[in-house]
Amino acid sequence: MSSDNKLMGWLEANVFSCSGTVLVDDSFFTEVVSPCLANPEDDMDLTLRRIQCVLQIAPSMSYTARKTLTKVAIDLIPRLTHKHVARFYETCAKYIEQNLDRQLAEEVTVNCLALGTKVVDDDPEMTAIVASLLVGIHQSRWWTPTMIADPFALVESIDHRFVREVLAKSSSIVRNELSLQNNLSVYSERKEVVQRAFGFFCVTMHLASLLPPLCYTAHLQSDAHTLVLDASRQRLFESLPPTWYQEIRHIAKTFQS
Repeated sequence: MSSDNKLMGWLEANVFSCSGTVLVDDSFFTEVVSPCLANPEDDMDLTLRRIQCVLQIAPSMSYTARKTLTKVAIDLIPRLTHKHVARFYETCAKYIEQNLDRQLAEEVTVNCLALGTKVVDDDPEMTAIVASLLVGIHQSRWWTPTMIADPFALVESIDHRFVREVLAKSSSIVRNELSLQNNLSVYSERKEVVQRAFGFFCVTMHLASLLPPLCYTAHLQSDAHTLVLDASRQRLFESLPPTWYQEIRHIAKTFQS
């Protein structure tokens, strides 16, 4: 057995499968555990199982270790296939959203866009999950209206079919979930539905703005216009918080230019 396999065997037996205090040590986590979690030669099912074990004690870890674990999870996104997208979302999405900083938010956005194009030919539900990841980032305090648009090189990597799938999901939320929000008696429930609808709307429009004008006109313009009308009918743009209003203005200016 190679030294790497021996080390992995020891980690499996003594670290990944238990909540030992050894993971709390920054240097050990960064130099030993993190590289093992990020090993590209390992099966993704095994990697996600290990991360799930580590996440159980993440609240006890230091700030540095938590950020390292977040980086490891984000770096897995380009390696995901349609078989693992749902499990990754269930395992890692909430943790990633809660442990971002500015740089990590930008990195996860870039990786999600690449993954969206990668899985667009698979089950549409995979695209919806990727969109949900982006919406989770949108709802974090690190989001900026230009976070998707800033890396200009991404324009070439975005498939209009991915954007269409995200638009379809956004339209469904606006037409169905948002239309029911007035019937919700609990304010927190209404607020959650509105936040989700607003997040999907903004992510959709930001993605659409990245497409070349001719591509946008041919494949999305009509449906995007319908989405805006539906959102207006469902009063999505009424009484917006200042930051939401600023984002809507940014989107409007983008499409006017």
